Amino acid sequence: MTRIAAIWIVTCAAVQLYAAETVKTEHVSVSHDGVPKAYADAIARVAETARAAAIEQFGLNVPDRITIVCEVGKIVRLFNDGSSVIRLTVVSEKDLKAPATSGVFNLYGICHEIGHLGMYRAIKDHSFLEGRAKEGWAHYIGSRLVDVVYAKEGPDLWPDRYDYRADGMKRFEAQRAPGGMPDDAKGAVLWAELLEKSGDKAAARVFAVLKDAKIDAAKPEPSVRDALAAAAVGDDILGWWGKAGSVFVRVRSTSDFKLVTLARGELPSAPRELANDDGKAAGRSSLAGSGHAVRFDAPSDACYLTAVRLYGSRYGGKEGEFRVWLCDSEFRSITAFAFPYAEFAPGKPKWVELPVMPTLVPQQFIICVGFSPTAQHGVFLSRDNEGSGSSSTGLPGEKPRPFDGGDWLMRAVVREKATEDVKKEEMKR
Repeated sequence: MTRIAAIWIVTCAAVQLYAAETVKTEHVSVSHDGVPKAYADAIARVAETARAAAIEQFGLNVPDRITIVCEVGKIVRLFNDGSSVIRLTVVSEKDLKAPATSGVFNLYGICHEIGHLGMYRAIKDHSFLEGRAKEGWAHYIGSRLVDVVYAKEGPDLWPDRYDYRADGMKRFEAQRAPGGMPDDAKGAVLWAELLEKSGDKAAARVFAVLKDAKIDAAKPEPSVRDALAAAAVGDDILGWWGKAGSVFVRVRSTSDFKLVTLARGELPSAPRELANDDGKAAGRSSLAGSGHAVRFDAPSDACYLTAVRLYGSRYGGKEGEFRVWLCDSEFRSITAFAFPYAEFAPGKPKWVELPVMPTLVPQQFIICVGFSPTAQHGVFLSRDNEGSGSSSTGLPGEKPRPFDGGDWLMRAVVREKATEDVKKEEMKR
C-alpha cells in the first residue's frame, strides 16, 4: 500500500480503539479482530522499532503510544488520524501476505503512516501543503524506516517470511528514475534531497518552524519562506525550499467577488435564516482532510452574512480553532473566519450560532466549515435524512464532492441593505 485515504469519516459517538484482542509493546497497542495474532505481533514490532527511529534518528514528534486497529472489512485501506491512531482494514488474511502474493505493502504501510504522524502532529493545520508534500514525505521516510526495521528485527519478522528490504530504500532508489515515482509521492525526491544534504533531522526542523507559523492561504509559499528565514534555519534549507516550495504548497484559488464588510450597526433589517435542511438530525459525521459545505441562494443582491448556525457537538478537548469560509458559487474563498472549538459543547448536539463581521455575499454562495479533526478531537456535524443537492464535502479551492447522505444542518443568517448603499460601500473601496 503506497498511499492512504485522504479523507476518513467518523460517524459514531466515540471511536473504538480496542477490539477482541490486543497486543502491547512498550509504546504500541495493536487491537486485532479477525486478524491472526501472528500478524498483529509483527505489526506491533514494526511500529515499535519505526517509532523509536522516528524520534531518535529523525527527531520527529510521534506519540508516546501508538494505537493500531486491525480489522476485517469490505475494502483494504490504511490511514491515520493525524495524532496517534492508525487503522488497517483487510478483506481477508490473504491481504496480509507478502506483497508478491497480496499486492499490499502492509509492513511499509505502517512505517509510512508513522511518517505521516510525525508531520501532522507538528503541523496541525497542513491544509496549505499539496499531497505531493505530505504523501512524498511519508513515502520517503516510510522507505527509510523499513530499512531501520530490517536492521533491528531481521528477515524473520513477517509471518510469511520475505525480504522486505525490497519495500524500503531499494524500491525508492529505483523509483527515482523519471516516471518511476507514484504521482502523489513525487515530492519524496525533494525530501530525500533535504535530508541527504542537511541531515536526518532537517525535516523535523522545518516542521518545528511551521508548527506556529502564520501561513497566508492566498500566498503560502512566501509565507513559509519568510517563516524559515525568520527562524534562521540556514541557507541550505532556504535554498532547498526555493526549489521545493513551488511543488509543495497548495495555492487555493480566491474569488474575484469583491470583499465588502460593514459595521454591525449598519444593517437595520431583521435577520433572515437561510436553510436547506429540514431541521431533523438523522446522523452526524466528522471529516478529516475535508470540510462540510452548503450552497445557499441569497434573497437579493444586497445581503450580508452576519452569522453561521451549525447543529453539532464536540468530542475531545476544547483547545484549538476551526475555520468557516464564505465562498462564491465556484467554491473559491471570499474570506474566512476563525472560531475556538470551545464554541461547541460535548455530548448532545445543539444549534451553535457563530456571529461574523457582516460581509456581502454573492447571489449564490457556499459556506464551508473545516474542523481539521482527529479520532480524539473534533466536531460531529449533524445531517438530515434527505438531501436537497445543496450539500457537499471539500475545502475551498477544490472541486466540491456532492454529499448524498442528506443535508448538513448548517444555516446562513443574512441581513439586507438597500442596493444603492451597497454600491456606495464598493465605491469607497
